[in-house]
Amino acid sequence: MECSRTELLQSQGSIWGTRPPDRVLFVVHSAQIAYHKPALLNDLLTVTAEVKRVGRARLEFDQQSCAGRRLLAERPVEPGVRQREELQARRGA
Repeated sequence: MECSRTELLQSQGSIWGTRPPDRVLFVVHSAQIAYHKPALLNDLLTVTAEVKRVGRARLEFDQQSCAGRRLLAERPVEPGVRQREELQARRGA
């Protein structure tokens, strides 16, 4: 599922899909997952990512994993951008 978000952003020509500047980090703010059915051996899996909302410093994605028409899992994800210095200050506290 991680790759599906990156590939979606890169296919759209977004700067979010490229390496951010050295002082900026791309972090996942929150993620949840709901498992509906298990994948079976030799299943061909399809993983999709859809941008749900774009904010000033955060995106919201809806992602799904399917085997054929069977929905296996779905996951909302909120990645965002943080300044490197901001994260280092929190770790040291």
